[in-house]
Amino acid sequence: MSCWNTTVLRLPPPKAIIALEAVVRAGSVTAAAEELCVTHSAVSKQIGQLEEWIGKPLFEPNRRQMIPTSAAQRLSEAAGMAWALIAAAVDEVSRNQQESVLRVLAPATFAMRWLLPRLPETHRELPSTRIRVRQTHTPESWQDIPFDVVVRRGGRCPAQFQATTLFTEDLALVATPGVVEKLDLREAAVLSNLPLLEAETRPGELASWLRAAGVAPARRAMTFPHFYIALEAALAGHGALVAPTLVVEDLLYRGDLCDVSPVHHVPGPTYWVALDSNGPNVAEGRAFVSWLERAARSASTLERYSEQISV
Repeated sequence: MSCWNTTVLRLPPPKAIIALEAVVRAGSVTAAAEELCVTHSAVSKQIGQLEEWIGKPLFEPNRRQMIPTSAAQRLSEAAGMAWALIAAAVDEVSRNQQESVLRVLAPATFAMRWLLPRLPETHRELPSTRIRVRQTHTPESWQDIPFDVVVRRGGRCPAQFQATTLFTEDLALVATPGVVEKLDLREAAVLSNLPLLEAETRPGELASWLRAAGVAPARRAMTFPHFYIALEAALAGHGALVAPTLVVEDLLYRGDLCDVSPVHHVPGPTYWVALDSNGPNVAEGRAFVSWLERAARSASTLERYSEQISV
């Protein structure tokens, strides 16, 4: 363990450094005394003590003009930088004391692709709240993780929490343009030979879409442990993936992915959000939930990207 010791660091008396910096900056002892709310003689005494401590004069012989020597100028600049550092530290500590941290749990893909890109919008409504998003994976027991607000996809909300519905997923079969361009989608049988991808964390969604589209796949789908890995495989051109339009919204807009069969969409799980009413940040949590509800209502994912498809 290290200790800060003024003897080891050879620090002069702090009051003397304060007096020197004020005199050099203000240009006179009188002006420095007024700024520091002390007498003229008190400032002069501090300058004298500092010169004695350092062992050399800090001002030119003509004390009426108080022209600092190079040594005094150097010390004054160092003191000014020190004050700036201290002021910045005080501001940071003060902000940290006033700032609350809101702990939000959300499914990994939803958090990465929908929630996190929208978080800057919350600064206007929660300027003193820092939102920390903890991404959860399907096998995890989310109730064992401390949180203020939780977002879940599907499942039931435990009785101790009051859930608010956000939206229901709209599932579409998506693939890169390179994959789709090879197909003549006017022939329904073509979809049977399409290479398919699916995630273990979203069981049954591919089968549901295939039933709705009346497609009997010619081969088994390539399976991945998590949806975001399957999505990367789709983006790499390895096949088509059933995906919620809300989390691939930007990829559809940019044309990185396209809807293989826009007339065939199926509903997916419903997202809900709940607040820990016994937690330390209930007010901030309610404000965040309110923002989340509005953001969900304004998403209008299907309508917006469908316009692009029809162009």
